[in-house]
Amino acid sequence: MTYSFFTAEPLMVDGPGFARFGREHLIALALCLVAINGLVRFYLQASDDGRWSERRRTMATMAGAMIAMRFTHDLACLLTGTFTPPWWPLHLCNICELLCLIYVMRPSETLGLAVAGLALPSGLLALAFPGWYYCPMLTWASICGFVGHANLVAFALSLILSGDVKPRLRNAWVPLAHLACYLAVIFPFNRTFDTNFAFINWPIEGTPLVAMAEAFGNPGYLAPYLTLMVLIICGLFWLVDHIFED
Repeated sequence: MTYSFFTAEPLMVDGPGFARFGREHLIALALCLVAINGLVRFYLQASDDGRWSERRRTMATMAGAMIAMRFTHDLACLLTGTFTPPWWPLHLCNICELLCLIYVMRPSETLGLAVAGLALPSGLLALAFPGWYYCPMLTWASICGFVGHANLVAFALSLILSGDVKPRLRNAWVPLAHLACYLAVIFPFNRTFDTNFAFINWPIEGTPLVAMAEAFGNPGYLAPYLTLMVLIICGLFWLVDHIFED
């Protein structure tokens, strides 16, 4: 089957896609790294004077781009009748995109900590182990995946490196509390609609979750999976705490 540039993602689940850490994937990661570096540098050099300063406009552009790309992705699903529950924007990264937009409109330390603790690791892991690997690289669905998650990483890094948000190990509970609330809602949702948001119903192919499931079974793999999530968030906050000591 051939796919057009704007083919909806659900119609490509059996497609040839690209190999994780293959040539195409590595090129995409390199381009994302360049883009993230450029966005963060621009943010750090931007002025921060006034309510809608250059920095805040930069944040708004990044958040707006994420939401706009998600909208066009979902619109393609709607127009092809494939916008069913498994394709609703309810993955953790999708929630983080919404948190970024809310942060732009109403900045707060608590929300900033949630974005820093959740968006950065989830965005990086999504780029390393893209769930859209079955999509040909030069399709809108694949481009949305890479660009959207690169924006997510850049947004979180900008907040951290600028000092606008100050993650410390003592306040790692903030993103963990947001994560707990998300999981408390998405667990029953997954059970009701047979979806796999946050990959807690079954592991996706080509990720470390598969090895966890082989070792501990399903749902046994959730224990090391959730433990790893907590350790990554706490480790991130501990690292930033030691790099940017008060």
